Amino acid sequence: MLCFLILLIAKTGLRFSEALALTPKDFDLTRQTLSVSKTWNYKENGGFLPTKNESSVRKIPIDWQTVIQFAELLKSLPEEKYKAVLDRFLVWGIIPTMKEFIMDYYLLIKR
Repeated sequence: MLCFLILLIAKTGLRFSEALALTPKDFDLTRQTLSVSKTWNYKENGGFLPTKNESSVRKIPIDWQTVIQFAELLKSLPEEKYKAVLDRFLVWGIIPTMKEFIMDYYLLIKR
């Protein structure tokens, strides 16, 4: 699952904190776009932050190959489970690495 994050950053040029902050609602697969409107504070206590500046709030086009890859991934990501994993880390004051987050999420959706 970590390969999806690397693919997305490589294909779009997103900043790392912008990629970490993406949620399923930020993907518009019909219009082949990503909405970037927030970042993830991975250096401190976690949580969403505003983007680096106003011009960083944007829609990014994504190619059809990326759309296909993420359409399959997003089908398997129920939002309530996504939030449950994120909340678990925040309750304990832990800043998850992407690997920890993805592994916990994967284990949760397999239940």
